[in-house]
Amino acid sequence: MLYLDQPRNRAVFMAVSVIATAALTAFMIPGINAVGIFMTAATVNILVYYALPDRFSKDHMEKYSYRFD
Repeated sequence: MLYLDQPRNRAVFMAVSVIATAALTAFMIPGINAVGIFMTAATVNILVYYALPDRFSKDHMEKYSYRFD
């Protein structure tokens, strides 16, 4: 997960996650419309984003203090 500490890597991960979720939703649920795909992708990826470690929290900075010197 240290790979996701860089903002660019985190943004790329989330972009790929959104695309993959939308494609999987469209493939798994036949007949779903675009609004349903976007709502599903948004809901799932909000949960994914908040499950990622918070690199700006005080606890994280104390644990990895050598990276912020």
